[in-house]
Formats: sequence, C-alpha cells, structure tokens
Amino acid sequence: MCGCLEPGKFVKRIAIEDVGRGYDISSTWPGEERCIEVKSTTVDGSDFFVTDNELYVLKALGRKAWLYRVVLAAGGNGKVTLRLQDPIGQIASEHLTPAVWRVDAKALES
Repeated sequence: MCGCLEPGKFVKRIAIEDVGRGYDISSTWPGEERCIEVKSTTVDGSDFFVTDNELYVLKALGRKAWLYRVVLAAGGNGKVTLRLQDPIGQIASEHLTPAVWRVDAKALES
C-alpha cells in the first residue's frame, strides 16, 4: 500500500468511533493527511449519495478531503476504482442533487 510496510500505524477507521465526523477513514502518512470518504457500489460508474454533513465537512477540508469509490465483488472483496482529492471542489454543482426529506417528528405523535 503506497510503499507502507505497516499501514495500520497510519490509518484509522473514524466512522466506527464517530459516525458524525463526515468521513470514514483518517490516514496520516508522514507529510500528508487524508480524510477519506468511501462510497461503495457493486456496479462501477453508478451514482452515489453524500449526506449534507459529508458535503459540508468535505468542502471545509478542501485538499485534505478524499473520495474513494470502491466496487465490491460477490465474495466481499473490493477494488478502489477512483481516488479523488478535494471531491467537492472537483464536482460541479450541477452534478449535485438534493435527495433527502426531513420528516417532522410531530407526524409520529399519537
């Protein structure tokens, strides 16, 4: 992995500890910090979803932010098909479509 003999020393799975952080993995390789959001799929080239929080955090992180697209195989193995630095700065706004609805909690009151 990029010449690193002990990647476990430099990679931390943030989403396990803090789902609200806005990205999944922190990688601190000497001289470079990456905050990686992973989007997986079973079909290469498919659309994917980004939450408002992910969008805000990745935008604020700028060049520290990375988007990794992973295509999963039937056996559970995955292949990274894209690594994109500063993804929100790279994706034109016309390719971002709001897709979440908020439900008023009062609708669930008895």
